[in-house]
Amino acid sequence: MKQTIRLIRYTAAALCLMLLLAGWSLWDPSSAVFAAGDSKDLSGITLEVKAKTSGPNTRITWKKVPGADYYKVWRATAPDGAKEKLNRKKVTGRSFTDKTAESGRAYYYYVRGFNDSSRTAMSASPEFTTVTRVYVETGHGIGTDGAWDPGCSWNGYQEAKLMIPIAKATCDHLKENGIYVYTDAYDDNNRNLNYTLDFLDSHSVSAFLNIHCDAAFEDAGTLPLFRTKAQKKLARALNRGVHEFVSIDDRGLEKRKDLTTLNSSKVHCPACLFETGNIKKDNKLLRNKTDEYGKGFAKGLCDYLGLPFTE
Repeated sequence: MKQTIRLIRYTAAALCLMLLLAGWSLWDPSSAVFAAGDSKDLSGITLEVKAKTSGPNTRITWKKVPGADYYKVWRATAPDGAKEKLNRKKVTGRSFTDKTAESGRAYYYYVRGFNDSSRTAMSASPEFTTVTRVYVETGHGIGTDGAWDPGCSWNGYQEAKLMIPIAKATCDHLKENGIYVYTDAYDDNNRNLNYTLDFLDSHSVSAFLNIHCDAAFEDAGTLPLFRTKAQKKLARALNRGVHEFVSIDDRGLEKRKDLTTLNSSKVHCPACLFETGNIKKDNKLLRNKTDEYGKGFAKGLCDYLGLPFTE
């Protein structure tokens, strides 16, 4: 009887050992981890990153990486330059929009995928130049107190309204040449100067054009106003552009130190206040040559920015 019990015990122990060995040999740790949905090794993966213009911003895209839970995005101004992390929160999708890039500047974008235990290799996009952005403001209009400011007037004509078609034509030609334009021209000149200055303080643009016309008692002709050397360079380019398309007297350039547009610390780019002509003496030109003015301003801005211009 004792021998029988001992035999049963040995047999049971042997059977348990066989089952244990069989189970161990059939278990693949790597496949079990992956099947359980835990972290997958990402170290051998490199993402393909693309960048394209999206309105005034830059959109960075990539393909989904199996096993990656989230992504981080960086940018640099040179292939071997310091990388600036862009996303404050984890990016779980396949794209990121860069809203802080400078106007018309070359960047390199980098993306990495992450999970709890590993990350992909650092991937880089080819060099990408952001869209050039400018601000075109129609002079006067809604004042800082919310009331309508007509600017100078003559014979029923108001400076603030006369400049709207010229500003619209300028924006249209700039857009046709691939430049992104911020403006109040399409909103009937309904943004006051304080709004514009606050906007310029928080947005990167390459140039600021403020379009006006002069009072009836002033001389006829164009008069671009500037304060700094950089502003003078912009004023000269704009003046050449206008006179290429509009036959009007040229009063030269004038340095001014008393204008908010040219003095504000909130404007971080060259600015020009451009007197397009005299509201009385040049009235027909201001009303009938709006497209020509628009071409001239767009040509002048493109020349100043070093960009090609097409009529």
